[in-house]
Amino acid sequence: MPTRFHCYNCKVGLRSDEKPGTTFQCPKCATVLTVPAVSLPPLPPAPQPDAPTGGAVWPGVVLALSILLCIGGVITYLVVPETTAEPDNQETSIAPINTDAPLIDRKPLRRPERTIVAKAKPEQPKEEKNPPKVKHIPDTPTKPPSADPPAPIAFTMKRRQKLDEKELLAQLRKFEEVSLGADTPRLLTAAAALQAKNFPYPGPVALGHRFDLVGLQFRVGQDSQLDNGPAKTLEDLSRALRVHIEAAIRAGGRKRPDIDRLRERLLSDRRSEWLKPEAIPALMQLLQASEDIPVRKLLVELLGQINGKEATRALAIRALTDLDSDARRLATIELQKRPQNDSAPLLLEGLRYPWAPVADHAAETITTIGMKQLVPAVVKMLDEPAPTVPIYIQRNGRTVPVIRELVRVNHLGNCVLCHPPSSNRRDLVRGAVPMPGQDPPPPATTPSYYERGGTFVRADATFLRQDFSVVQPVENPGKWDRYQRFDYMLRLRPLTPQQAEFLEGAAKEQKTSEQKEAMLYVLRELTGKKDNLGHTSKDWWPVLPPHLRPKEVPAETVTITGKDDWKQFLPTGKATLSREALEARRLEQQLINGPVENQSSLIEKLKSGSSIAHTEALARAIPRLKGTALDKARTALTSRLTALPGTALAERLQDGLVEIRRAAALACGEKNDKNQIPGLIALLEDREGEVVQAARRALSRLTKVDFGPKPEDSPEARGRALKAWSSWWNEQLSR
Repeated sequence: MPTRFHCYNCKVGLRSDEKPGTTFQCPKCATVLTVPAVSLPPLPPAPQPDAPTGGAVWPGVVLALSILLCIGGVITYLVVPETTAEPDNQETSIAPINTDAPLIDRKPLRRPERTIVAKAKPEQPKEEKNPPKVKHIPDTPTKPPSADPPAPIAFTMKRRQKLDEKELLAQLRKFEEVSLGADTPRLLTAAAALQAKNFPYPGPVALGHRFDLVGLQFRVGQDSQLDNGPAKTLEDLSRALRVHIEAAIRAGGRKRPDIDRLRERLLSDRRSEWLKPEAIPALMQLLQASEDIPVRKLLVELLGQINGKEATRALAIRALTDLDSDARRLATIELQKRPQNDSAPLLLEGLRYPWAPVADHAAETITTIGMKQLVPAVVKMLDEPAPTVPIYIQRNGRTVPVIRELVRVNHLGNCVLCHPPSSNRRDLVRGAVPMPGQDPPPPATTPSYYERGGTFVRADATFLRQDFSVVQPVENPGKWDRYQRFDYMLRLRPLTPQQAEFLEGAAKEQKTSEQKEAMLYVLRELTGKKDNLGHTSKDWWPVLPPHLRPKEVPAETVTITGKDDWKQFLPTGKATLSREALEARRLEQQLINGPVENQSSLIEKLKSGSSIAHTEALARAIPRLKGTALDKARTALTSRLTALPGTALAERLQDGLVEIRRAAALACGEKNDKNQIPGLIALLEDREGEVVQAARRALSRLTKVDFGPKPEDSPEARGRALKAWSSWWNEQLSR
């Protein structure tokens, strides 16, 4: 028996003999639909004219009307084409779309041939033929939310690895766990003492003795703080979402939400607040770490109904990091409907991720969607070092070998590692801190979770952001649940010269890596070159158009780093000299070798420039300038660094260029940024005297005390000054 239903977009009546779940295209508006499981009642017959109540009808009138109707039917047949849009009371038979072929090989959809079976009302006017199609992306979802789960869609997902969720979880449990442990009370005490003296709480960076925390990508100052508007929205939505989750939990057994009940609560309202971009942070934080796969699929479903770049990037993260292949497939389905430029940067960084399965997931998503525009970028990435190879960064004027690695943090037991303590009930996004050995916090639906209890943190400030989160069993949970959330993030762990040498030798023997194999898989699938052409970018240059083939550049290398708004997938490695570095060298030579009378104007241009190259050009040129030009260049460099946010300024304190370290120290004093005090104290050990004196001036300005060292002090006196500053700071933390 055929299934009758309506297109949700144009409301045309449809009829299909195919089985439920078959994908097809609406013959009127070309919307891709799915045959539902339940059929609508048969359409009522078209209304007939009322029968005469009596009296005879003149035969001539009947004959004339019959002739007119016949002529009208012939004209309609000759003029109106078969593709004319059907009225709403018609039913159109449809044929299914062939979805067995891979998506990247699928040709653009066309209107299928069909047979129209309909009874049209004589009195109903015909619709306009071939109405113009207007491409419009609204701010709100174009189709009303539904509390029913979406119908399955035929979709072929390319797979590079076949590991299931259980096997991936086993790999994740092997990574090192980082925990505050006994240092939690110390941080709480330090935070209270600093708040009493009106000093900002610097976060876990105050624990300088914790070697395992060194290299975590901490955010400090304003970079870690949400504005009041987004913070208030996060507080309201996180509370509401916790209430929905709590109400959807099944009675008895483990506390796991019923997916149908949760979906109904989140999508029952046509104006659902969960289908707006403002809901993405709360949805990601509370649903991505669910142990239940259906809950994570619901997260993808919600993100798929939210427009904008933020939702696209969140879907890309789910496609890269979800441990269930079907959940990743659903995220990829949603990504292929969206602008590829919004997800391409994250997918490319996924190919570099130190944990190999993320690189495999990135390769699968890129090839399934068919993102052929990424081929030149992937070809260039072949020459980058593997994640297992040490890289070298500048720290306190010294070159230090580090390794990128994944670490995990127990979410329940390390609240103070990621968020500052809260002592005011009016703080936004406030939550109770669980203490080891004590009962876990009460449910989020009770007032004590937010307002009563011993210790609290505020989540409107975040020092660390995880790349992804999963639920894993804990061996000795005590009073807490055996299954707890773990957050995973990257760390740059310092190495000894012997460790770096060993890892470099091991990488040379291996010659390849899982990440590079994922890149080669992308190239083979997107270019059709099933035979591997090689392992370097030059081997793959022939597949690129001539204008996209890279040119040879000098062999000199520089260290590059980059950050993402979500703190995802930090790309770090050695690469050929970047365009910014080449531009900095050109500007430096222009300033040094140009006429002296033009130096002032060139310095002003570099001061107001928007590129990193302008900063580096000033720093490199300063040692070769004299007199007034030297003073102007140093003032310009300090002014540029003063405009940087706190995290970027902290990085400049460890820059490899002496003038940048000096200017960064002075900029900390100019900004009155007390979050930089620990970094400035560390800078007192710098081997350059001018950098030490700049750090001393900034510290004196920020703290109103001065322990030295003076420029003429001996090494012993400089050591005593450093010890005095360190003791003073530790005293501030312990009060």
